[in-house]
Amino acid sequence: MKRLLIFFLLLAVASSVFVWQLPASIVAGFLPIEATRFVQLHRITGTLWRGNALFSAMGVSPTLSLAWRCQPSILPLGARCTLSESVTGVAQVNFLSGELTADKLTAVLPVQVGGGAAFMAESPRVALDISSLSINATSLAISGSVRAESVRYAFGQAPIALGEVTADCKPDVAAAMSRCSISNRGGNARLDGQLTLTPRKAGGTLELTPSGAPAQRITF
Repeated sequence: MKRLLIFFLLLAVASSVFVWQLPASIVAGFLPIEATRFVQLHRITGTLWRGNALFSAMGVSPTLSLAWRCQPSILPLGARCTLSESVTGVAQVNFLSGELTADKLTAVLPVQVGGGAAFMAESPRVALDISSLSINATSLAISGSVRAESVRYAFGQAPIALGEVTADCKPDVAAAMSRCSISNRGGNARLDGQLTLTPRKAGGTLELTPSGAPAQRITF
């Protein structure tokens, strides 16, 4: 009986050490597949519980750093992590349900989308202020705002200055999605739009009215 008890104690210690030393590269495997449509991790180093990576997210090049320190959680079974460096906040992953939640996410990032002759949008400074986020296989709920400075936009034409562009997002609980209203201030054109975010895609309508020119509408 004593030998059996010692065996189980040694097994528990070995298992704990193994879990605690799990490589950080498996973090990508724990992210809900829906979250990877918006965020990807690169050059992951460290362990599952304390590591670093470069990330890209919807137009952000993978040159921005992300660090995390995590503690395991029992209810729900998963991990609760404190994020730092380019993005700060608190995130929790539920291993059983495949849900990712986050609170008080903040970041300041440069963003460039497109870049070709047909379509381009860029800003040297985009401030992210998300009070809460929840994403799983069937729903995406975001509460917060995104503010981009000195935005330039082009759609088969010379770039147009839009000044400061703001997107304010709120969850639509009944539809299990989030809706964002988009507007601008300054620049030499008016921008209005609505964006719908689901776990699988982003869609909406943007209407751009350059000074002294007819309005242009884009639906995607």
